[in-house]
Amino acid sequence: IDDMTGHEFEEYLSKLFSALGYSVQKTKATRDGGVDIILTKNKKTTLIQAKKYKINGTVGVDAVRDVHSNASKYNASELVVLTTAMNFSLDARKDAQEKNVDLWNRDKFKELLKKAKTIKNG
Repeated sequence: IDDMTGHEFEEYLSKLFSALGYSVQKTKATRDGGVDIILTKNKKTTLIQAKKYKINGTVGVDAVRDVHSNASKYNASELVVLTTAMNFSLDARKDAQEKNVDLWNRDKFKELLKKAKTIKNG
C-alpha cells in the first residue's frame, strides 16, 4: 500500500468498502472538492476523504474542512478522513471533534482490512 499512488489507493479503498458491503461511488479524480469516495449502506451516506501519506506523515486540518464542507451536498450521515499515516495535526483533531468528522489512521485502516478478509473467508 505504501508504494501505491493516491489514485491507486482510492481504487483499493473502493474495492475494500465494496467487500465490506457498501455501495461505492468514486468522485472524479481531480477537483473532487474534498470527497474521494461516497459510501451507501442501510440508507446512510458516508463521505471518505482519502489521504495516502507515509506512515510518519501528518494529515492537516484542510482534509477535515474539505470533507465537512460537502456534508449537506451529499446529505451525509458520516464524514471520514482516512489515511495511511498514523498522525493528524492538533488542529485537524480539534476541528474534527467540533465538526463530527471521524479520523481513521493507519491502525483503523488495518482493522478494516482484517474485517474484509474475515468476510471474504466466510
